[in-house]
Amino acid sequence: MAQLLKDHPEYRQKAGSENPKAVQLVMVGSARNESDNNRIKQLREKAHELGITDNVTFVINAPFGELQAWLARSKIGIHAMLDEHFGIGVVEYM
Repeated sequence: MAQLLKDHPEYRQKAGSENPKAVQLVMVGSARNESDNNRIKQLREKAHELGITDNVTFVINAPFGELQAWLARSKIGIHAMLDEHFGIGVVEYM
């Protein structure tokens, strides 16, 4: 995301303004334990460090209906859970 916004500043969202071309990285997932919460904290800090916080949204422990709404309007999905035994996230994308 940081590289995209560097190469294409027209996609950058600026706080307090509407940019119809702005792209958004939405990270949707669960926080099951302290380790997950720490990982989310690190991701938030990295977004801040990269200066992309206005283009990144974290949706944590959303109700299923909200999850479905995000997936329905998404253009791209990346399943990043390590060692998931089934891959339900990929099925939910479909």
